[in-house]
Amino acid sequence: MRRYASSVSQTAPRFRRTATALAVLTLLAVTIAFSAAASPVRASRAVWIWEPETFRLLDDLEYRATVIRFLRKRHVDRVYLYADEYKGRSPIRETPELYRSLVSELRGKGIDVHALLGSYYLKTETYVLPENQKAARAMLRRVLAYNDASKSPERFTGAHFDVEPHMLDAWTTDRLELSVLFLERLDEWMTIADKSGLEVSAAVPFWLDRYEVEWRGRLRRMSEHVQATVDVIVIMDYRDKAEGRDGILRHAEDELRWAAAHGKQVVIGLETGNSEPSKVTFRQEGNAALSRELRKVEKAHAGNRAFAGFAIHHLDTWMKLRE
Repeated sequence: MRRYASSVSQTAPRFRRTATALAVLTLLAVTIAFSAAASPVRASRAVWIWEPETFRLLDDLEYRATVIRFLRKRHVDRVYLYADEYKGRSPIRETPELYRSLVSELRGKGIDVHALLGSYYLKTETYVLPENQKAARAMLRRVLAYNDASKSPERFTGAHFDVEPHMLDAWTTDRLELSVLFLERLDEWMTIADKSGLEVSAAVPFWLDRYEVEWRGRLRRMSEHVQATVDVIVIMDYRDKAEGRDGILRHAEDELRWAAAHGKQVVIGLETGNSEPSKVTFRQEGNAALSRELRKVEKAHAGNRAFAGFAIHHLDTWMKLRE
């Protein structure tokens, strides 16, 4: 009997230690699970890189190193890199080796590279018009020719169209007609890009969900027509607050809901440049505010497969944004 009691007394402390260890492990597992739920995984980050910055990246290796350090610091994993002519120079056609060097270096750092097609300088808002069909086709075909002549690590993985017909003077009177022309042009670009392996995306203002268009016998919201046509839309959701009736989340709500129901994706674009009114940009608030509002949107869309992250407009102004 004493021998049994002795055995129990020696076993009990070991049992208590085991139970305590299990309790600690359980608490740790719950804490980790809670932390994961409270802190969603960082969403993808993209940035627009326009003509002057792109051409400088092609030519200036020191500037390129500075930009790549910035992109990695800001966790950017995709860039929309300008891929057309500017001020009489067309390196995508004339000196493609410059793009091959840049694209392969970016991709080697884990940064996806999409060809940015659209230009204020070239007035590409007019490319939706029938008389500019040839120029509109050639813009994409130059990128496809570049890819065909390049090795896999040197190729663009997407084509991003920033062509904005609402910038035309005729938009105020001929909005519906221009909307149909825009849809026809997007559909043509998709046909040209078919079997290229490129992901095709289009930048669109957040208010396209506010009016309907009849196209090819179907009446629905303009935003839905665009979403049905391209692979991904990038909403120019230019607000400096995530929440509220005039906030980032509200303006992207309908597009994200439609995308989730139809197997599409939405990127939310935000502004850092000098724009008016002040609510459309983070220029005044700085990087801390931008990061804070990004986290709010990430939390709201944690687990939403239709949400494909953010795009920041644009490289130059983001790099100059105060901390």
